[in-house]
Amino acid sequence: MRIYIILFSIIFTVGIAGAQNLLINGDFETWSGGATEPPDNWVELTDDFDATQHSDTIHGGSYSVRLYLTSTSTQKFTQTIGNIASNTDYTFEFWAYDNDPAGRMRVWLTWLDASGSFISSEGPDLYTEDNTNWQQCSYTGTAPTNAESLRVEIRGYDVSANWDGDALFYVDDASLIGGGGDVTPPDIECAFSWGQNSIEVIFNEPLDPTTAENVLNYNIDQGISITNAELDATDAALVHLTSSAQSNVFYTLIITNVEDVAGNPMPGDTTYFWGGISTIASAREDLDSDFIPDKKGDIITVEGTTTVEWYIISSSACFIQDLTAGINIYTPGFDPGILRGDIARVAGEVAQYTGTTEIKNLARFEVIGQAGVPSPQTVLLSEFGEDNEGSLIRVENVYYAGGDAWPVTGSSANMLITNDTESDTVTLRVYYKTDIDGSPEPSWPIDIVGIMDQYDNSAPYDSNYQILPRDVGDLTAVGIEETRCLISLNNIENPVRDNTKISFTLSKESAISLKVYNMLGQIMTELTIGKYNVGEHAIEWNTENIPTGIYFINLSTEQYIKTQKVVILK
Repeated sequence: MRIYIILFSIIFTVGIAGAQNLLINGDFETWSGGATEPPDNWVELTDDFDATQHSDTIHGGSYSVRLYLTSTSTQKFTQTIGNIASNTDYTFEFWAYDNDPAGRMRVWLTWLDASGSFISSEGPDLYTEDNTNWQQCSYTGTAPTNAESLRVEIRGYDVSANWDGDALFYVDDASLIGGGGDVTPPDIECAFSWGQNSIEVIFNEPLDPTTAENVLNYNIDQGISITNAELDATDAALVHLTSSAQSNVFYTLIITNVEDVAGNPMPGDTTYFWGGISTIASAREDLDSDFIPDKKGDIITVEGTTTVEWYIISSSACFIQDLTAGINIYTPGFDPGILRGDIARVAGEVAQYTGTTEIKNLARFEVIGQAGVPSPQTVLLSEFGEDNEGSLIRVENVYYAGGDAWPVTGSSANMLITNDTESDTVTLRVYYKTDIDGSPEPSWPIDIVGIMDQYDNSAPYDSNYQILPRDVGDLTAVGIEETRCLISLNNIENPVRDNTKISFTLSKESAISLKVYNMLGQIMTELTIGKYNVGEHAIEWNTENIPTGIYFINLSTEQYIKTQKVVILK
């Protein structure tokens, strides 16, 4: 097990455990003046620190504040809080995203008297560092005897050695805590399944071990019982629950009487999640055909093989797929260092962005093994749509049909591609973080492997599908033979109504495994396993005892995996 990460992008409340946040709009979710004006209750105290709304790079909620520094003098983004208790500790915290070597930030406190005049100021001799992850800035100061108000300051500075005229930062989830003890009970941040008999619960603050590990304080519906509760050994805000066997249904979890370390008991808090490990097709399900996933907003756990590394073809995203479908995994500021072929288990919120179904606000991302990268499914340009969105695909014999020119180094491009008859056109999207930009433009026509994605800004989100190649190896001149493993049903009809043969062709001698899975990812039958020679082969499949339904034939070799959907109809 190479990676085990719990992400708190799903947590919206930041600060000292259980205490009240004295800041107004500390999460930067309210912008009554518009996206180009500072967020409500915050002030650009200096002229060269431009504060605007941002929705892509966020730590929690829907927005962060984007701070644009254009001066080598100290710049201040502030809020002032009155009714400060003298001789009392106050802690100011915020989360920062700083990956610009030209600048840095830090936290600062300025104490004011009853007339608003300066008394003193203080802060740490610590600054943000260039990082692709969010980092927390925090400082605790004691209010002077005559202090009546406190101005909290997010300060921006240039780095003279790297100054290039500007610096860019993002700030989110700020809090000011102080002036009294903890009187607030803990809250559930989220709960999610981590297996058929495992449920993880994340709270907003450390818990009292005795009450946290009392199974009587947890109640789940639909006949599921909690048999054990264990507080995590290193994270006192995380509880591991052991349950009776869960199904892939929507559960309600109610927690009462769990206390924080200050002894504040929960009167009763409710959360919801889908049980067990769901198929990706289940996460993408759209039974009402409105092109919006039915489970949008729900917490779900899926497992699949990664088909592309983080950030390679899209900002803050990767893609995984199982035998049923593929899906985008999106979390800004996070890079787990995955490799293609890693088997990843993911828990998070089903969402949709520009028509693309995704899982965001990850509660956990864990690599649990390694497998071969799935072979791309060959599709026609006319077949671009929801069925293959998020999956690794292949299009053959396509031509450049307009749009952007072939991208130069450091640039992205949206090119149009078409087929021989020019009857269908889709977008070929090249992202600048691949090695394709700056490479020589190929001689058209070419075959392209990539992720099918979508960029549709308006309902009903049923158009503007595109293919995203991962590297120059995904672009192949027509006529160059690839080493591939082919699988196909020998009968023309699909659905299968009787026994059938599964035929496949091997381009080299290979050890293979041929299995049939149901929609839940369970193995129905293993048809063969062993070494086969180069050439064509056929395996009998007796479907007499196979119920009507959708199944997946899976052929795997040492290097390739090929999956084909089949319908059994009796």
